[in-house]
Amino acid sequence: MTSGGTGAHNFLLALAAASLCALLPAHSRAQDTAGADPVLAFAEQLRAEGDYYRAITEYKRYAFLHPDATNIPQIELDIALCYLLGQRPEAGRTRLREIEAAHAGTPIARKAALLLAGSYHAAGDFSRAALELGRYMSTYPDADNLDQVRIMRGLCLLRSGETDAAVREFHSVDPSSTSHATASALEEEAARYNRLPRKSPLAAGILSAALPGAGQCYVGYYSDAAFAFILNGVLIWAAWESFDNGENVTGGLLAVIEFGWYTGNIYNAVNNAHKYNRRKQRKFFRDLELRYGLFAVPEGGGAALGVRF
Repeated sequence: MTSGGTGAHNFLLALAAASLCALLPAHSRAQDTAGADPVLAFAEQLRAEGDYYRAITEYKRYAFLHPDATNIPQIELDIALCYLLGQRPEAGRTRLREIEAAHAGTPIARKAALLLAGSYHAAGDFSRAALELGRYMSTYPDADNLDQVRIMRGLCLLRSGETDAAVREFHSVDPSSTSHATASALEEEAARYNRLPRKSPLAAGILSAALPGAGQCYVGYYSDAAFAFILNGVLIWAAWESFDNGENVTGGLLAVIEFGWYTGNIYNAVNNAHKYNRRKQRKFFRDLELRYGLFAVPEGGGAALGVRF
């Protein structure tokens, strides 16, 4: 694998860690070109080492020195990829859109479209990733990886909470496709996602409003429940005793403090319910990724999305 391929592979691993989308620009650059030109070879080395901004400079230097080279579109894509890997997603996305527009209908444009979708996925913006994958399918209706893209889009929709739309996407995979078995299995996974145990933040808040700590007990955060119950109980008792003994200033101060802790107890219960739900969802998708591994599918110089069942 060339250094460029290694960098793209690292990007795939980054996306896999973030979950879902497997996208990888597979380099088709001629080996002798990279080997013969020291500027390009240096850019590739810098990217492999993670020095993305210096790599961008060297890629631009190569493009300036060789404006008519046949691999300039790939160099442009490499620059966009370096921006993404260098934590400048908007700069990378801008370049990807420019590449797709400038090279419409070519494999490079398809790569750019997939990489754009993957950048949103890596950022956790699954709704936008699904939107970009949908645009890819409408822009490239003859692409031979559409069924895999449908699966990826379905997974993005599922992570966005759009379960019904995800099921429809999985169901639309061609029955004769090699991806159909995976799509059918993911339909069942979507149904399982709907059955995940969840806690109602509203119920947790109401319970803690009625009795401090009750909402935390409902969610399963028992140490938080004990702390909320004891602390609020002590403050309420202390304020009551102060008023009962005629110490109105002390009682008022304790009442204000207790009001803060009481409302904080309600907020804590609601927040714990959200944390419980997020934890269940993270575990579901982590398990899903273990069963449906992410991988890149080379297409003779193109790029593809894929899942392994």
